[in-house]
Amino acid sequence: MRNEEALFMRLNRDLPAMTMEKLVASLRKLYQGKAAEVAKRYAERYPSASPYELYASILGDNGFGVFSKPIADWKSAQAGAPVWRYTRRAERQLPIP
Repeated sequence: MRNEEALFMRLNRDLPAMTMEKLVASLRKLYQGKAAEVAKRYAERYPSASPYELYASILGDNGFGVFSKPIADWKSAQAGAPVWRYTRRAERQLPIP
């Protein structure tokens, strides 16, 4: 799995057996009533991904993707040390509502 979050998830040996029901239940901590919608959007975007892989993508986007640009912009505006961040070939819309 190619995702930054997978590094942090590798210690939980139960996650690879995650079901869609457990995925939605786990997402409720972050997305409350939108957990099922988030899981559905990611499953549509990545149809061959397992629930575990979807979970890693969702958590990775939440932790590394959603806030990276605003944080880089904020740090850059401070005019201190140079700011570096990941670049992508094309900015993409994250399926997180």
